[in-house]
Amino acid sequence: MSIPKTFVSLLRKSIPEEEYVVLSSLPKTLKKIDPLFSTATYGYESLLELLRSVSKYVSIRPVGDYTPPIYECKLIGVSDGKFQLGAEVEPKAPVNTEEEEFNIRIVRDLPKPTSPIRKVLSSTHDAQRPLPSERNIKDTQYVSLMRIYGNQNNSEVFGFFRYSPDEEETPYSPYEKLASMAIDEDWTRDSKYPFDFLKGYLNQTFLRLMKQGKIEYSKDRQLVCFNSGLQTRDFKKDIILVFKKTTIPGADTTDWTYIVAVDSYSSMMENFENYPELATYIDNPADLIFNPAYSLEVNTAHIADENSDRLPEELRKNPTLAAFALDGALSSLINGLRRDYRMAIPHWHHDRIQLLIPVDLLGNGNEPIVLVAERDDNRRIYRIKTILTQDMAYGNARVLRRLDGDWLK
Repeated sequence: MSIPKTFVSLLRKSIPEEEYVVLSSLPKTLKKIDPLFSTATYGYESLLELLRSVSKYVSIRPVGDYTPPIYECKLIGVSDGKFQLGAEVEPKAPVNTEEEEFNIRIVRDLPKPTSPIRKVLSSTHDAQRPLPSERNIKDTQYVSLMRIYGNQNNSEVFGFFRYSPDEEETPYSPYEKLASMAIDEDWTRDSKYPFDFLKGYLNQTFLRLMKQGKIEYSKDRQLVCFNSGLQTRDFKKDIILVFKKTTIPGADTTDWTYIVAVDSYSSMMENFENYPELATYIDNPADLIFNPAYSLEVNTAHIADENSDRLPEELRKNPTLAAFALDGALSSLINGLRRDYRMAIPHWHHDRIQLLIPVDLLGNGNEPIVLVAERDDNRRIYRIKTILTQDMAYGNARVLRRLDGDWLK
């Protein structure tokens, strides 16, 4: 088999002339043209090695100064349907398996301004705002990690979680891949909004890290990363999220674009001078445990009236009955807390730790409502601020720790 004739013919159908493409975009493109395509067919283990074998027809170059290296390629010496001898490209030493997997998995440059991905972004972007390398992340104080609502101003959003419709990806694909790396958890509570809990967790983690100044730049300030707080499925390695700087001034996009999640042992981390630290939330360990010497203070009528949509369906239309049920449940609740302080689960909300306490208003053992208790040391009480549904409570509690074996699931 003639490798140049067969493989280069396939490349000509896959790569626009005189245009560099990143290696990660090639495998699926090649398979769309030839579903049976495999580097093994040509006697090579990796696409990079196969491309180097036809260096007369393909120019290969690294992108930036990243570890592992990132490559892109373009056709040379091929025109008018005839193969012509092009400039020789000095072969480089083969990369190892980990580097090749990295290239195939994540290497793709930012979309061009005319890309469909970019068109879906908000038009409210401030074209005059400086590039991210000129802005200190801590000083910028982004409102959110990712876009929270459709017309949110791009200057408020830290990063765009990129996906490729051409590769049959959806806006949820980045989160699906991240979830598959991490210890197994139920990150979706509503099938209409896949990975809603994961997005909420990442957003709150990022905002805390930003406030603590724990977002790390690469040595050339083209990349940033942060510690997600998640662990790989072997419970041994941290999962780090890496973003690339936007390179088009005034572009209608966010300052940064998510490119990959790596574990803490990845050579990708060699690009960063400092290892990204975990977010911390606990200043006073007493915040985490219910103090049985304190009493509960709750305005049952106010809570039942203002939060009727969070009550069991049987009580929503009768606030008076709901307040009566809540009053009746409090005495047994206090006895339960004094016997098992673990009933109260800490959660993170508005930059403080509060306690979540379950109450079974109907007495049937079904899903309880959740009281939010805030400690007042001066009066030695826990003031009940509001009530939440279990789903609402779970999202905030998960910021602090994984919830295994608790009533809040």
